[in-house]
Amino acid sequence: MSKTTRLNGIDLCRGLAAFAVILVHSGDETWGLPITEAAIRFRYLFYFAVPFFLAASFYFGTRKLPLKIDRHFWQKKFKRIVLPYLLWSLFYVVMKTTVFFFSNEMAEIGKLFANPISLLFFGGASYHLYFMPLLLAGIVLLHAANYLTKLPNQTIVLTIFSLISLVAYQLLINAGND
Repeated sequence: MSKTTRLNGIDLCRGLAAFAVILVHSGDETWGLPITEAAIRFRYLFYFAVPFFLAASFYFGTRKLPLKIDRHFWQKKFKRIVLPYLLWSLFYVVMKTTVFFFSNEMAEIGKLFANPISLLFFGGASYHLYFMPLLLAGIVLLHAANYLTKLPNQTIVLTIFSLISLVAYQLLINAGND
């Protein structure tokens, strides 16, 4: 058995971040309950949680460069990220559609399905899932970084990727998916 070294500071921050996620979602305004402005400002203290989890995931992903990217790598990522995201999105879409149908809010059903790109790729089924596409995009970018480390003209490639990223972001803004 290989012995792995744990980073106690990271583990402590993971615990705090997990607790912060609970605090952020407790008394959530989507329940329809009124919440004060002071409570909303206090909740901002805990918004570090998901960005921390993403940063930690990407950090530990880059520590393994160069990655061994093969069919098994993508199958594992599909099972751990894509499949749960799709299943939970489907669950939320079915639940929202059912609630809207029985509460006779057909216009809300139309709004739900009006933007399928947002529904599939940007957590439109439930804003709680917004981080899953970010995680998948980060893993794909790690895959790209794996090959960028081997290229001789890294600055040119990085500049091209930056321009593509700016164009893609402007397209997302124009489509209302920013």
